[in-house]
Amino acid sequence: MVLIIFLIIVSVFVYRTARDNGYNAVLWTVATAVVFFVVQLAVGFGIGLFLGLGIQLWGWSPTLIEDYQFGFGLIGLIPAFILVWLIWRHVNVIRDDGVTPEPPPPPPNFN
Repeated sequence: MVLIIFLIIVSVFVYRTARDNGYNAVLWTVATAVVFFVVQLAVGFGIGLFLGLGIQLWGWSPTLIEDYQFGFGLIGLIPAFILVWLIWRHVNVIRDDGVTPEPPPPPPNFN
């Protein structure tokens, strides 16, 4: 429940920051939510695959996943938090329009 509240609050901040700095606010908000969940799933699948191979090939304890599931959950959250923070940091940069002011015209008389 705490993670969902965190994701909602961060999504609101990313939306407001992206909108105020000229980015596509909806796109960056959706990217934040998707990255948060997908990274956790990918890390979880990677850990599960590694542990499954260890159980099958090297005879590790079959209860290894249940014994350390809290730690594996934290391992999945760390890169999710880092990537969400990087997205927020990216949309926090004010975009440069690329429009430079024109120089003043030269004086009419060169005496």
